Amino acid sequence: MRIFLKISLLIGISSILILGVRNIICGKQPSNPLKQQDSSTAVSHPVNKINDINATSIIFGSSVYPESKGGYASNWPYFAWGRPIHNQEFFIKATISENQGNSLWFWPPGDGPHHKKENNPVYESYVKHKPYHYPEALGKLCAANNIYMGTVYMSELLNYGTNLKELSEVHNLKFVAQDFGEWDGFLYQAKSSAEKAKIKMNCTSMKKAYHEILKAGKSMIANRVSDKYPGLSKAATTSGSGLVAINYASGFDYVLPEAYFKNVMMYLVNVRGAAKAYGKEMWGLWNAWEWQTLELDLPPYSGDAPLRLLKAGINFEWMSGAKIILLESGNFSVNTCEPNGKRFTRFEKGKGKMTMYNSPVTTAIRKTWGECWNTIKKDRGKLGTPEVRTAIIRGNFDGYVGWFINPSLPPYTPMWAQWNAGKEWHYDAIERSWELMYDIFLTERGTVNGKRNRWLAGLPQGQFDVVPANIPLQRLNSYKTLIFLGWNSMTNTLYNNLIEYVKNGGTLFISVPHFNIPRDGDRKEVVNDSYNVSGLLKGGDLSELCGVKIIGKGSRISQIMRKNTKLNTLPSSAYYIADFKTTSPSVTTIINAYAGMKKPLIIEHSLGKGHVFLLATWEYIGGDCSKKTALEEIVSEVLRSVVKRNRGNIFITEKGADNPGQNCEAIAWANFPANKQVSFINTDMDHSHIIDIHLNNKIRTIKIEPNGKITNVFY
Repeated sequence: MRIFLKISLLIGISSILILGVRNIICGKQPSNPLKQQDSSTAVSHPVNKINDINATSIIFGSSVYPESKGGYASNWPYFAWGRPIHNQEFFIKATISENQGNSLWFWPPGDGPHHKKENNPVYESYVKHKPYHYPEALGKLCAANNIYMGTVYMSELLNYGTNLKELSEVHNLKFVAQDFGEWDGFLYQAKSSAEKAKIKMNCTSMKKAYHEILKAGKSMIANRVSDKYPGLSKAATTSGSGLVAINYASGFDYVLPEAYFKNVMMYLVNVRGAAKAYGKEMWGLWNAWEWQTLELDLPPYSGDAPLRLLKAGINFEWMSGAKIILLESGNFSVNTCEPNGKRFTRFEKGKGKMTMYNSPVTTAIRKTWGECWNTIKKDRGKLGTPEVRTAIIRGNFDGYVGWFINPSLPPYTPMWAQWNAGKEWHYDAIERSWELMYDIFLTERGTVNGKRNRWLAGLPQGQFDVVPANIPLQRLNSYKTLIFLGWNSMTNTLYNNLIEYVKNGGTLFISVPHFNIPRDGDRKEVVNDSYNVSGLLKGGDLSELCGVKIIGKGSRISQIMRKNTKLNTLPSSAYYIADFKTTSPSVTTIINAYAGMKKPLIIEHSLGKGHVFLLATWEYIGGDCSKKTALEEIVSEVLRSVVKRNRGNIFITEKGADNPGQNCEAIAWANFPANKQVSFINTDMDHSHIIDIHLNNKIRTIKIEPNGKITNVFY
């Protein structure tokens, strides 16, 4: 779903999307309200024992849209969006006969089924009880064909009489969840969407803004998931961003980010990390591949590169541990294509007929989708869990959506939809610091049909997760390296967990502003660099973790040094460097800076079995929108060194070097220690790449072709 479509879904059909959100501020509050604590914890629903959906399940399938007589495209703003002419029973049977997976997710009935002459039981149920028992008839058909069933925007499923308990116990329906769609789209879309959802948009702190959105999500679930069948009432959401953790904290059982809108890997590392933090074993992605690749022609008219792009993304999701993989559109009907194969542009709204089920386009997509399903069925349960050694912490109350929203290019989007809270809530250097994730870990170096492959990224440093700051300590300890990017509000709980993590052998990279505590006006103070040591946890006494006590803002940096050699010259107004007193003999200086005199810029503190790297700048590291600053370049170098220290015995380089280079930056890979297997995908659809694989002190050189398939190496 494109952004314009998302806005339509949020605004144009508000009776579906915002049902229950209307009472966010002044209305009925959900049960078990979230405690105001360091970070939020998820609201769990009872385990669904009846539906046979558990950690061993694999859910792979497609969407089924409302049916219309002629299949003409409707008038969604800027897009041609249509409905298939076949009824839903047809697609249930086609899923089996054409090997399209084991799951179907139904959108609500529009103008209803039209095939009365076929004696369709779905139609009979629809016309007799319009529209309340429509999902019940679909449920029986899915159960009879052993199809996992889900719904999208179909609020009447539980609220208007469909007996899920009977369907599960009598008919053995495996019902997954109601998907509420992108209920939180106002976090990266228009102000009008947030107004419709009645979001308070003049909060005075990051914590208040976070809890405002959290309250919205909890209220949505409280009003949309019936208590009649609590063991069966599952809620899903399809966020178009990396904000997975707050959806889990709101109480959603499944968070299925919309892949291909931005880089697939960005969504994946966020949902996998958040799922680990909240103990969610079933996680995955919606793949909006058809909509989000509009600049590429669909096959077979311009070659098979787009289909190889789809296959590469799906294979990587599976390789990375996803257990729910869904296709938004394309295999049953193509919403962006005329019968002659010409793709619609965003300005040709409502033009032409849909390309239907038997067209060459949909047939080619179904063939590719079936091949992906074959790979998953073949490897089901064999791969195990990929090794993940590095985690980037999404700090308390950080609202970064996954990409930098330039405040100078309207329509900008403020943090946490705080449109009325002032310019300090626009994206800033704080959020810009997340760009280091792309610079180091998610490298978009490949191409597809000669265009930059912005949909898939290489992983030259190996697998990593983005985890929320409230992740339990025992799960935090599974990572060898932790890196703080973006906003963080430090709390005693998080601080103590970091101490234990490092003592247990972990390596931590963090900076001074990450120790700011929650308070009114904190966003404005931090953006303007006007906070002081009283705004830091423990008044700046970080001795237990960092071996230093912060005593003041310090002076402006003029130069960055290493080993007494000037590396970079900075404008005098670039950054301040904090004054501190060393309180531990285990502190050493890694990089110096000049601010009138030589001062430590990055220090290392040995603590227990681990190490802490502290960046002493008073500001967040992020630079401006046009280019990286000298400080960002230095920190990028240090972070690569830190990750290299903890990379283990399985890693990739090239041409005899000791570090990943440009060839590696096009390669996504995963190590499966339990199987002694390393799997690779070339995200460059146009060129092959040769890399060196380091396998327990042995080196193998291999060439990875640009075919979208998984290449396996065993050791």
